[in-house]
Amino acid sequence: IDLPRGRFLFLLLASAPAAATTGSGFPCPIMSMLPFTARGRPNKEQPVQLAFSHMAAMLMAIDHFNAKDPSVVPELGAEDLVDCDVVLPVRLRGGRSIVADVSNHRTPPVEALLRTISEAGDDTSGKLCGVVAPFTNKAAEAAAIVTGAMDIPMVSYRADSEDFGRSHKFTLTAKIIADEYAYSSALLDYLVNARGRNYIYFLYQQELTSVADVMQLAVQSLKTPNDKQIEFKKIAFSPSDNKFSLNVALERIQKDKYKTIIVALSRMRQWEELYDMADQRGMTDPDQNYVWLSHDKINLEMLLQDTSNVKKAKLLHGMGMLRVLDGFQYDPTNRFIRSWKSLANNVTFVNRLNALNPIVKKGGPGGDPEDLATNATRSAEGEGTTGHRGSRASNNGKTHGYYFAQPDYFQTHEPASYAGFMYDTIIALGIGKCRARAKQLKGYVPPKLPPHNQQDGPPKYPNTNTANTFYNELVNVTFSGATGAVVLHNHHWYTRDNATMAYGMYNIRLACGTDLQTTQHNHSYPMEYVLTSVRKPFQHTWTAVEGAQFVFADGTTEEPHPLQGFSWDKLVAVVIVSCMLILAATGSFIFVVIKRTKNDSVWIVKISELQYNEPKVIIGTGTFGSVFLAEYRG
Repeated sequence: IDLPRGRFLFLLLASAPAAATTGSGFPCPIMSMLPFTARGRPNKEQPVQLAFSHMAAMLMAIDHFNAKDPSVVPELGAEDLVDCDVVLPVRLRGGRSIVADVSNHRTPPVEALLRTISEAGDDTSGKLCGVVAPFTNKAAEAAAIVTGAMDIPMVSYRADSEDFGRSHKFTLTAKIIADEYAYSSALLDYLVNARGRNYIYFLYQQELTSVADVMQLAVQSLKTPNDKQIEFKKIAFSPSDNKFSLNVALERIQKDKYKTIIVALSRMRQWEELYDMADQRGMTDPDQNYVWLSHDKINLEMLLQDTSNVKKAKLLHGMGMLRVLDGFQYDPTNRFIRSWKSLANNVTFVNRLNALNPIVKKGGPGGDPEDLATNATRSAEGEGTTGHRGSRASNNGKTHGYYFAQPDYFQTHEPASYAGFMYDTIIALGIGKCRARAKQLKGYVPPKLPPHNQQDGPPKYPNTNTANTFYNELVNVTFSGATGAVVLHNHHWYTRDNATMAYGMYNIRLACGTDLQTTQHNHSYPMEYVLTSVRKPFQHTWTAVEGAQFVFADGTTEEPHPLQGFSWDKLVAVVIVSCMLILAATGSFIFVVIKRTKNDSVWIVKISELQYNEPKVIIGTGTFGSVFLAEYRG
């Protein structure tokens, strides 16, 4: 199914009616779409551990909501929620997991949604209630076409497209994360206001043009002390066009002499090309004073996996990456991380988690709860694993995306980035459904929507432009969650208020105690990433993390200077302009001198302007007569 933007999807399916009440409560199945594989092949952009960790956060949230456990979200203990009969199941019709394996592309999420809707048939208890959007913008926007057509609310916990959460773009969508404009503004705020680097080049692959456009808008609106000027340039490259190749783009950057480079690449093969090209052009040499930063379009953990490439190590050492922060990443007292660690050695929960894995292991147990104990024993003994706890497992080595957690998973593994956002997304959907359910039980009938006047522009908050009671309650939910103060609107669109978000600058560098010289003989360059600065919610300044200074390419913590190198092009331009000004000034001077000389050589005096004494005084006599004394103009 090809779903490029602008093409409509026509579904010959009936809209899903409200789920029926069951003996165990009012079911509200929520499908979560996670990137375990790339269309069944290994996902080179996202590690399988990330998808599994997000699935763990999802199951935690479901259990907490169903039990109305306020250990992470205090609002779950409120009376109206305790009395709510809404239940979030972990299985769909036929026992299928509520977790769908989708890649970063458009087609898989659409197929997963259509399959689930079709399998539910007329069974109202199996109808989807809500959807957690896929990880990337491209996949999320494709899924939103289907959910919008089926009147199913969808919330994004990671995809940050500006179009998401705007009813005139994608109906019934919301973001529990701030959009890409907010991210770009935070990145520029860090570089310009916290680091003083105002000469910035933005290098991006052509398919990320929208990201570059958003970055340009953020530059124009960024507030700087004393109105400091930002010198910003952007350049795209296309791997398939030699005129706009990566090498040509790097040549342009070198010619303009900007020393701060933000890179936006979403594919590993493009990063590999950058390692080679930058090294060939000497742009990884510490003496050149380049400061490289990566846009959060690539997974940081995946970026550091290969440790055998010296060119990669030279580029990445001293690089920075700004990331949206979960609460647990900067606050050790965060309630979510404490709840996560409380599951240590909870075998029952881990077995339930493994059973939800949408990837079935080939030639062995693939999620059957009865076989999990046997599989756990085999994994603990090292059979069919990669040799470490909580690892991908396959007895034939060909099951891509399969991950089997050991009983001590929550003790030995920290939650992945955005796990807190996944948790809060499930809680928000659950609370929103409770509020909608309470209204429906009281006989609430949604008012008829008035016709929208196109001349008024797109509908904005608080107008959702929909009669869907669930969605209208969802976008007004507020609570204190795993990621802080959660609110699904910013008073303009249905995207999270950026003031409630936390951002952190990570410094990528060679692992502690190593350098390029001492590691070269081992042909291994282990890298690490360290959180060095944080901008917390509701704050406007960056706070340095204690004991974690930013290390640059030269191995020091001193800011590289100059911000812009010496440019012959600019020198030539200055010389030409200066010469033109000198010539113009010289010409003007000569013209004035000549004009004065001409005026002095022809001096005509009018007789009427002469004033004589009475009587006239003769001061001499010449050949042509007498010479009289007179005054001329005083």
